[in-house]
Amino acid sequence: MSYTVETYEEFESRSDPSVPPKFLMVGKYETAEEAVEAAKGVIRKELAKFASSSSSLEDAIHSYRIYGEIPVILGDPKVNFNPLEFLELIQGTPKEIFKFFGFHSDQ
Repeated sequence: MSYTVETYEEFESRSDPSVPPKFLMVGKYETAEEAVEAAKGVIRKELAKFASSSSSLEDAIHSYRIYGEIPVILGDPKVNFNPLEFLELIQGTPKEIFKFFGFHSDQ
């Protein structure tokens, strides 16, 4: 079994619905667990990027939802990974963890 993780930009696909989204390869992985970790890594990287120009975690998440790269896991058997559910899990995490993203616990 092998899995491929790809991304696409949500903003790009919404700006012109007649143009299909352009997928970019993240990598190939031997296990579903490795593929899920890679997909989560894409989201963390994107949030860190948006955090550098945001005033709060909520702003960074809002920017990600509009402009961020959405990871997709391809392979058989199908992997149950929903990027938006992972994002909701991140939103529910104590803010101290977000020091990684450049935020302070009072934000």
